[in-house]
Amino acid sequence: MRPRSARRAETGPVRTVHDTGRLQLRQVLPAEVSCRRVDGHRHADWAPGYLPAPTSSRAPAELYEIVLTSTGRVIGDLGVAPAVADVHDLYYALEPLSRGQGYATEAVDALAARLLAEPGVSGVTATVEQNDADAVGVAIRAGFSLADSGDGARVFRRSA
Repeated sequence: MRPRSARRAETGPVRTVHDTGRLQLRQVLPAEVSCRRVDGHRHADWAPGYLPAPTSSRAPAELYEIVLTSTGRVIGDLGVAPAVADVHDLYYALEPLSRGQGYATEAVDALAARLLAEPGVSGVTATVEQNDADAVGVAIRAGFSLADSGDGARVFRRSA
């Protein structure tokens, strides 16, 4: 066997993981997106109430699973739509039993901060349903302000 320094580096996609302490935001690689819900198959590390976000209606530029560090269970999703005029739009969903503990706020805040640190990004938006008080609360607690409202949705924005 050759010494580690002489071995060829492994090639292939690299999964990005952001650690907030209580949570890990684990990137779903592009090749994995289409396999997330195949014939009702559930992965062993998904929390019982977790359903993967539908990816056909929104084509995310990046998709992350929200993983509870203490258990290793996937409790939700965060998606980032491709930037339009240097503004990213993100969406989020959390499985019902994990709500009310600040996980969604923590995850949205961490991802928004990372996106705003990228060169050329001036803002991050979150579009939520008009009557979804939980999603509105997450956006406000994560530092977003109401930017627009209409057609049954509210758009919140956080700027650099």
